[in-house]
Amino acid sequence: MDVNYPAPVQVHGFSCQNCADVALAKKDIDPAHPQSGPNGVDAKFDPTARQPAIGSQANQNAVSQAAASRGGVDILA
Repeated sequence: MDVNYPAPVQVHGFSCQNCADVALAKKDIDPAHPQSGPNGVDAKFDPTARQPAIGSQANQNAVSQAAASRGGVDILA
């Protein structure tokens, strides 16, 4: 049974509430989104992970990179 700390601690930039969170953070896994895996490698498969908003710069970059990998150019409105 994990008992939460009186105040969150930071490990590798992740906010940790208990020992289990610390163990995940030491493996570079975000305790808030453990299904995303180390360094977020599986984030696109994690329904709890934050996805870029439509129209955001991160989303536009992702669309541009996808278009470049296909050898084409997508026009973003």
